Amino acid sequence: MGEILMIFPKSEYEARYLKCQFLMKEARIDVLMLTKGSNIFYFSGYRTSLFSSHFRPFVLLIPQSGEPSMIVPNLEWFSASKEVWFDDVVFWGPGGNASDPISSVQSVFKSRGFLNSVVGTELDIGQRLGMSYQEFDQLKQMLPKCSFVNGTGITWELRMVKSPAELECMKEATRITCCGYEALISNARKGMTEKEMQMIVASEMMSQGCEQEYFLSIGAGPERYSIMNPLPTDYAVKDGDLVLMDWGAVVNGYWSDLTRVFAIGSINERQMELYNAANRIRETAITATRPGVPIGEVDVAATRMAEMLGVREYMLHRSGHTIGLEVHEIPSISAADRTIMKPGMCLTIEPALYDWPDGGSFRIEDLVVVTENGNEVYSPCTTDLIVIDR
Repeated sequence: MGEILMIFPKSEYEARYLKCQFLMKEARIDVLMLTKGSNIFYFSGYRTSLFSSHFRPFVLLIPQSGEPSMIVPNLEWFSASKEVWFDDVVFWGPGGNASDPISSVQSVFKSRGFLNSVVGTELDIGQRLGMSYQEFDQLKQMLPKCSFVNGTGITWELRMVKSPAELECMKEATRITCCGYEALISNARKGMTEKEMQMIVASEMMSQGCEQEYFLSIGAGPERYSIMNPLPTDYAVKDGDLVLMDWGAVVNGYWSDLTRVFAIGSINERQMELYNAANRIRETAITATRPGVPIGEVDVAATRMAEMLGVREYMLHRSGHTIGLEVHEIPSISAADRTIMKPGMCLTIEPALYDWPDGGSFRIEDLVVVTENGNEVYSPCTTDLIVIDR
């Protein structure tokens, strides 16, 4: 095992593992088979850029009792063995226990006595199998006495509440994200392109400790207000443009996600009214974020405030989402979601107003953590509408 290279102490992973086994017993699942990179990292401590490959399956097996087993491609065995908290790591390919990944998984099922098991895996919302449909079908044929069921509820139930160690990563990722915005506000000017803005934000976040993985969306000017998740372009901002930036840094695999709007040169009265309304709606949603309350009530509170302010027609989507090892996790901050908020849940609060085609997009997004007594806003950068006049 590789305790020296693990991001968290072994005790952190063991606690997650024991909780997982308890939930497996309740769900009558004998083995949890995880193939999605974020799930494998969460339970094992192992992370690799090769998780993004669509040709090399990784598999983590969690039994209802006993330690886990992991199956990786042959060249990944060295790093995997140094990063996980347990000992049973095998590989497929030349020199491995099988020449291909599916035969390798079958071999481990046989050696571990899992051939007559109820196997839970990633078959529901927000989850994806880290193997092709053909490979999954082949695996089911090679394990004819196993029944495969949905195990997604177990992974989400555990991942939605963050431990203190995870929260530290989230807080640091959000601090770094804010540093990117502050650097941009200090250097933005008329005539600067969206790509130049991206360079400023990305460079500052990297210098502050962001991992190479991050996301950044910028939409400036009337032609791009209605493009919801635009990649930066060579468009040069000019007087009267609003700039909406949605971006987030990553620390130890944990994401941040913020949105801010600023103006170039000037802003008209109607735009200022809508921005102030969006900001007030955001504040209302944050106030509604507290433990013991259905998460959908955050969206309900935001919608009621929009109705009071007479801007409900400009709301086009839910009030946000949860976040962690992925930018978008569940539960959703929508009126229909009745998941009870618990301390340790991380939310991005982002009710928004959209006045298209040329009025603007008014979205202010913060990362908020549910606490024992209410909530804590992790994002320190200002929500004032800044006008860049240089």
